Amino acid sequence: MSLTATVRWLSALQFLPSRMWSAFGTWSRRLLGRQPSTLLDAATKRHLVYEGKPVWWARWTWPLVGMDLFLCSSMAETAWNHWTWPDPAQKELAGEDAHVQPNYVLRPAWQRFALAAGQFAVGLGFASALVRLRGRAVRRVYIVPSPSHSAQVFIQTPVHGASSGIRTTLGECRLSPGRDMSEVILRLRGREGEYWMELRGARIRGQEVPLERANAEIWEAFTGKKAAAMQRWKSGPVLQG
Repeated sequence: MSLTATVRWLSALQFLPSRMWSAFGTWSRRLLGRQPSTLLDAATKRHLVYEGKPVWWARWTWPLVGMDLFLCSSMAETAWNHWTWPDPAQKELAGEDAHVQPNYVLRPAWQRFALAAGQFAVGLGFASALVRLRGRAVRRVYIVPSPSHSAQVFIQTPVHGASSGIRTTLGECRLSPGRDMSEVILRLRGREGEYWMELRGARIRGQEVPLERANAEIWEAFTGKKAAAMQRWKSGPVLQG
């Protein structure tokens, strides 16, 4: 190898750790559902529209993940160290008709490894899904009006700090009814997945309001409409037989 080629190879090699770390960071952000965030200034925080408590599992994600990893690792350890079967060699020596107390031995390593790896993979997948879904529960929404452009919308989830959030515009937001009046689904144009706002016990513009009013005000803040959003949950007249 020539001196020039050696120098080029060494120059490329010195950037390898940083590239590997960058690739690992990208992979981990995708695995954990991390999203690009923007810093919120004091002026933005004066336009708080929605503040609510995410669902219980979104608030207790990390304890649940710890319990999940403990359980799946314990099951994997049990499968690897304690999964046994009757000793095949003893059965061959004793014959078919002999009645002897069976001697149990560990199963073949490939069987124990497959079961242990499967148990751990299921637990890891559940933990990853839980962490990713945690970033879909809306904690706060700020809507900053603009005289010339579409209003700016800042969304905070449990994965964001007190001064960071997702930045978008009102024109890129789409609302749809949730399971009932206590839930509203928010989708952002150009982004995969959906976000959900829990309205039970939520504060709208800093005040606790009844559930029906909270639902109506959220729809009005995003779309300027109230009644259209309530059609799904309104029942018709009761027919008399």
